[in-house]
Amino acid sequence: GIAAMLKQCGWDEDLFAGLVAVSASTTITGNTAGELCLPPELPVHPPPAPACHITLTPDQIPQAQQLIDDVLEETVICLPAGEFAITLTIAQSLTVRGSAEGRTILRAANPEKPVIAVLSPQPISVNLADLTLTGTHRESSCWPGQCRITLSAAGAAHVQLQRVSVVLSEQGISVTENAHVEIITSRLVENAYGVLISGSAHVAVRDSQIAYGEMGIMVGYYSGLVQSGLSEVHLERTRILGMRGCALLAWPEARLSGHENEFLENGVDLCGPVPSELRRPVGPQTERTELVVPRDYPTLQAALDAIAPGGTIFLERGLFSGATVYKDVR
Repeated sequence: GIAAMLKQCGWDEDLFAGLVAVSASTTITGNTAGELCLPPELPVHPPPAPACHITLTPDQIPQAQQLIDDVLEETVICLPAGEFAITLTIAQSLTVRGSAEGRTILRAANPEKPVIAVLSPQPISVNLADLTLTGTHRESSCWPGQCRITLSAAGAAHVQLQRVSVVLSEQGISVTENAHVEIITSRLVENAYGVLISGSAHVAVRDSQIAYGEMGIMVGYYSGLVQSGLSEVHLERTRILGMRGCALLAWPEARLSGHENEFLENGVDLCGPVPSELRRPVGPQTERTELVVPRDYPTLQAALDAIAPGGTIFLERGLFSGATVYKDVR
């Protein structure tokens, strides 16, 4: 029953019915009205997709791994619409593309392995497009780096995701060692941990959404240890919302950059030594030097964005979410 969640992508017909839990306090039953819709994205116009060299039928999906192992490099493999249990390992340059609007849904055939693992000690270029990847279930009590992974990239692999949804997973995407991953116009929804990055990995996220989980992006943290190497992360026009913990957590070794990113309704937007420029303020800064929460502003973060440097924020009695402090305030 993940189709209700995916109706946010503009589906005009139903493939599935069921129940989706969005958060601890919100439940959606059925999927006939498109109830779950994230805020609108900025318009993005991708280049035309390359022609398919090989198009699989549903009956050929069980042989997909053998086909991937045997094809020439740079082959474009197209998958049909439908839901399939599969585990793929990609070790050469190629493209795997689903049907339009993410109607190709891949779930893990082996819950102990990623749905798709891209691994090569030598540089390869792998493009994944128009796919929905889902874990077998979500167990939010797992420890970061020890959860079941839905998509992994390791070694020297370069992976580009376009119009890919990763949903209902313990750990959505893992990027380790020297891998490079570019996430474009994609969605990570209802994963306990969205993207975990370690080693000397490079990750760029553009025009995408990461929503509803424990943490959105964790940089430099894996299996409870700070890893050697310098991870690099660039965020651009990306929205991270509904995280119960940190939307973005980074350790000092990480190098981060970006602009025009929106953080909404998270436990804390930025954790660790993260440049405040990565997040767009909830609202403009004012000249007011005293503010009261929630009388003047509904959240502590909104008040921090609005108050003038050196000002004072007073909290009325109540329970408040955490906030990112990036200016001198009291």
